[in-house]
Amino acid sequence: MNRLDPAVSGKRLRIAIIPAIFDVGLNYIENVFARTLHGMGHEVRVFTSYHGVPGNERAIKDLDRGMPFQILRSKRVICVGVTQIPWDGAMGGQIRDFDPEVAFVLAPNHGLGAAWVKHLPVTCPVIASFSDLPWHRGRLRTWIKRYWARRVIRRACKVITVTHQTQQLVGGWAGLQHAGKVVLTGLPFRPEDLAGGSPPAKALELSLRVRQLIVCVTRVSPSKQLDVLFKAMERHLTVHPDAGFAMAGFDDSAESRRLQDLIEGSPVAARCVILPLIGIAEIGGLFRIASCSVWSLVSIGIYHSIHCGCPVLVRAGQDAQHLLEHPAAGGWFPNLEAIDEVLQDFLETSRGRTETSAVVERFHARNVLEPLLAAALSVEV
Repeated sequence: MNRLDPAVSGKRLRIAIIPAIFDVGLNYIENVFARTLHGMGHEVRVFTSYHGVPGNERAIKDLDRGMPFQILRSKRVICVGVTQIPWDGAMGGQIRDFDPEVAFVLAPNHGLGAAWVKHLPVTCPVIASFSDLPWHRGRLRTWIKRYWARRVIRRACKVITVTHQTQQLVGGWAGLQHAGKVVLTGLPFRPEDLAGGSPPAKALELSLRVRQLIVCVTRVSPSKQLDVLFKAMERHLTVHPDAGFAMAGFDDSAESRRLQDLIEGSPVAARCVILPLIGIAEIGGLFRIASCSVWSLVSIGIYHSIHCGCPVLVRAGQDAQHLLEHPAAGGWFPNLEAIDEVLQDFLETSRGRTETSAVVERFHARNVLEPLLAAALSVEV
C-alpha cells in the first residue's frame, strides 16, 4: 500500500530511535530528533545502551524518567573502543513489541543500529543517519564498518548525512544502486531551545562596556588548542581596546585550570570572561549579544550561533562549506595563530542579524523531519 494518505500521515506514529549513545543532558542529533518528534505528537521510544553516559545506572535511570518519552537501555554490550557489540536478546523483543511504524537508526556503525535493525518490522521504513567517521577507518575495521553500513543502507529508505565529507563517504558505501537515498541534512537543531534565555551576567556586563564582544563556546579540552586560540585573541584585544572576549565551556579539569590561569594572567584579562559549561538557553542569550563567534572545530554550536544572528569565524579545513557559502553566515580564518589577522575586517563587514539567522532555517529540526517522515510514509511496502 502507499502509506501517504490523510488517514495515515496525519496520525500519531510509533517511532523508534536507535542511537549509538543517548545522553539526555546533550543536544546531539538523537536528542533533537527524539524531542522534536515527541513535540510533533508522535509516540517516541529510544532503544540504546548505558555506554557513553556519565553516572551510575541509578542516576541515568533517574534522568531518563524525566524525559517525556521512554528510553530503554541495554547493559549487555561489549565495548571495543567506540564500537559496541550488543548481546542482548531481550532488546530485540522490546523493539518487536513496540512495533514501530518508522525507525531512525543513528550512527549505526558504532554497532547498536547495525545489530538491532534486524528486529524492526519488515513494513517499518528506516531512516539512517551517519556522521563523519574517521575512527571507523583502517584495515579490518574499515571492512567491517563498510559491511555494517551497506547492510543498513540497503534496509533504509533515506540515509541522511551532516557534512559534505560524510556525504561523499556514505555515497561510496551506498554505490549507484542506493545513491539516491543519500541526502545532506546538516545538523538539525531546535530553535525553541535557544529562545528566551538570558546571557550569563558576567558576559552581559562585559558587553555593555565594549563595542565588540567575541565569544567561543566549546567544552575545554587539550586537543582543541584553545590556548593558541586565546593568544591570537589576546593580540586582537591588545590592538583593539574596544573589544572583549568571552569563552564558555570550562570545568574542573586540569586543562580548564591551565587555560583559566593563562587568561587571568593576561594583560587583557579585564576584558575577558571565563564561563563554565552553560545551558542551551544561556548559550542562545550569549550569542544574541555577541558580535561574532570563533570556532576551531565544527559543532552544532555553529548552527546555534548563526540562528541567533551571530556570524561565525571558522578554522579553514573544517567541513562547514554548506553554511559558509552564504556570506551572511560568516567566514574563515586560516589557522589558530592567525585569527587576529582576519578578525577586524570580518567584524567590520556589514551583516544583518535577521539575514544571518535565515541561513539556517532549513536546518530547523521540524523542517528536516517533516519531509523525511513524508518520504518514509510514501514508501511502497
